[in-house]
Amino acid sequence: MNPIPSWTQRLWNAWDIRFLILCSLILQLTLVILGSRRRYIRGIWIGIIVWSSYLMADWVAAIAVGKLSNSATDSNSATETESNNGKTDNITDKALTALWAPLLLLHLGGPDTITAYSIEDTQLWLRHLFGLLAQAVLTIYVILCSWNNSALSFLTLPMFIAGTIKYGERTWVLWSANNEDQQGLKSIEDYAAALDLIRDIPGVKLIVVGYFWLQALTPYLANYGGNFKESERVAHISAELDKDAEVFELIEYVLGFMYDVLYTKTAMIHTRLGFILRTITFTCVVAVLVGFSASAKNEYAPVNVVITYILLSVAVALEFYAAALTIYSDWGILQMIKYCRKPFVSKLVRTLAPRSKKWKRWSNSVTQFNLISFLHYEEKPKMLYAKILYAILKLLRIDDTFKKYWHQSNVYDLKEFEESANEKPKMLYRIVKLFKKNRPSKVYDLGNLKKLILEGVETINERLWEFENFTHRGELALERNQCNLLWSISKDFDQSIIAWHIATDICYNLDDGSSLDDYTKSRRENAKLLSDYMMHLLVNHPYMLRVKGGNVMIENTCNHLKETFGNEDSLELTTRFWDKLKDNDKYDDEQAAIVGWPAPRSPLVLARIVARELLTHEKRKWNILSSVWVEMLCHGAGQCQVNYQAKQLTGGGELLTHVWLLLTIYGFTEKVNESGPILRKIFTEKSIASTQGKGGY
Repeated sequence: MNPIPSWTQRLWNAWDIRFLILCSLILQLTLVILGSRRRYIRGIWIGIIVWSSYLMADWVAAIAVGKLSNSATDSNSATETESNNGKTDNITDKALTALWAPLLLLHLGGPDTITAYSIEDTQLWLRHLFGLLAQAVLTIYVILCSWNNSALSFLTLPMFIAGTIKYGERTWVLWSANNEDQQGLKSIEDYAAALDLIRDIPGVKLIVVGYFWLQALTPYLANYGGNFKESERVAHISAELDKDAEVFELIEYVLGFMYDVLYTKTAMIHTRLGFILRTITFTCVVAVLVGFSASAKNEYAPVNVVITYILLSVAVALEFYAAALTIYSDWGILQMIKYCRKPFVSKLVRTLAPRSKKWKRWSNSVTQFNLISFLHYEEKPKMLYAKILYAILKLLRIDDTFKKYWHQSNVYDLKEFEESANEKPKMLYRIVKLFKKNRPSKVYDLGNLKKLILEGVETINERLWEFENFTHRGELALERNQCNLLWSISKDFDQSIIAWHIATDICYNLDDGSSLDDYTKSRRENAKLLSDYMMHLLVNHPYMLRVKGGNVMIENTCNHLKETFGNEDSLELTTRFWDKLKDNDKYDDEQAAIVGWPAPRSPLVLARIVARELLTHEKRKWNILSSVWVEMLCHGAGQCQVNYQAKQLTGGGELLTHVWLLLTIYGFTEKVNESGPILRKIFTEKSIASTQGKGGY
């Protein structure tokens, strides 16, 4: 006995291709809407939606083409039902449904907003090339089997051309992302003269300089050192920027261009060949819609006609949307700058360039993870649905990952929440407020943090002329502040991070900051912010810091804290922790075992010694802590491999990636050893000139 009812089978036989076609369309729309927005939206849900849509889109479209090939050759598979007007509703309306095959080829080409979900997908261009050939052959087969010399049969030809071009564009973009000879990267000579005419327009200089830093350094190529022929010239142009206000904005532009080159079709579209191909595609799609509207459709099933209209209308709408994006984007403005001598183009640049400074290029947030507050997780949920969910996660062995994600929070930039007197609260603020009870977040002026990082890098720049790479992780800050803790940062990097993180938490909770001046309060908050951020990287992205066994050390540290203190409030735990250790001297292994403490090499014991030393410095401890954390952040950024940095661009971005590019511009990373001293000299001269103008640094 067949467990599936006969009516269900009949329904599926009648609607299987239609269902797959509509699903493919919905997946394409999802990728169009969310594909590029993942660069500035942080969260697991948008990642899951985009990931599942990206994987299913190719699968659904390929199956639909296969089903069309079966229905085109097997006339006996037709399932007929009576429509409302008495006409035959035949899923094998061959001439009409044959038009769906090249439309699905168009879907397989993917939207302009996403060609690769992750950096690993860019290495699969050969697989997509094979898929292009296979699907093109299958589509031709469907067209030939359904050919009847009607108007609809001839309309399949321009649609096939458009679909093949779209799929070919995707393959080309994936190939070029792994090719050192980047196509479409223009010479600086193309913009030098034009830039002089519109240099006063806000945003123009950032777009041009950001683009040429991408070209000069090409850091997105893991095995490519970079193009240093124009690095010095680009650096001189960069020196014209307002260092304090615009350097991190410049980095946002560079990373935005990098994201587009790696994960979208944008860079390809703005080449001459890309423009020609896009014009052909646009013309073909519009021509097919017009031709279909003018053709006779009385002999075809109404539902199939409606579906075809939907597919063609959405395809045309997406072409118009893509055409608008070619203008309303950094790349579009970049192209228009070359022709800014023309009055109309110049007016358009003067309108769009200032607005581009408000476009979001990353999440503008810093993720936080506090090790001590993580100890309060309730492992046994009380609600039934929560118990079921937890059991499933534990069965899949991802319960620890879920716990870590659930206990992290985000600090958003204050400027994202600025409201005018007559404006309603922004949507982002509403969302954060809505989930505030479950996912605690805070708002902070990240401009202060960026200024601290920039000051730290410039201080490092003054000290490291004799070094090729930046390898320090707190030594310079401790020497400058005459703090006797150099030994604590000579340990393994993960061990140092845990020890200084706990020590920072102790100092932060024991000093509420009420008696501090504004400058020291800012240093206190920045130290806490960087401490929790580095712990987030160690817990959730240890590969970015190049540490081994970091999670093992974190687990051991957490287990010992639980055994010693249990699940208490983080402030009470910190206070008890300090009360227990502040009067004790260094333990040896035997003494540590007697009093219930780990061996002297444990991060807990290191944290005790570090905290005790820092508390003797009173207010100056916040200068020490913030400076050490800046150096640790720079060390981690310099050690991270380039492909891991590029990977983070798809998840809202990471502060570490911005610091990495800042170090790259200053010449402290391995990729720019050849031109590093030149770049440092240029920026140092700029810094000295700026300092003299302000009366001292």
